[in-house]
Amino acid sequence: MRLFVDLGSTIRELLQQLHERGVTLHYLDRVLAAFPIASPAPTIASTTAVDLTCRELEVLRLLAQHLTNQEIATRLVVTPVAVKKHLGRIYRKLGVDNRRAALARAHELKLL
Repeated sequence: MRLFVDLGSTIRELLQQLHERGVTLHYLDRVLAAFPIASPAPTIASTTAVDLTCRELEVLRLLAQHLTNQEIATRLVVTPVAVKKHLGRIYRKLGVDNRRAALARAHELKLL
């Protein structure tokens, strides 16, 4: 289920169209219910030269809250290893090599 939610608003729209057309997969309602309602789904930062995925933006926002890898993993319902991989990709895309530099660069690019 997390896979669908991680794909963001595009997949939510497609699933909603299936639902409206009467496609009744036994798990479709559960998947749609898993999407956040109060806040819009994160978007890809396409306005900058850095294209972070929705998940990478989520990790970056949690990093800005000074959370540990374990705390980020708990919030995102993933493993700490997955968080470490996301951070590695974030660092590479931002051209940095540590948390502090990643946050500084993200602020420069107005990602946060």
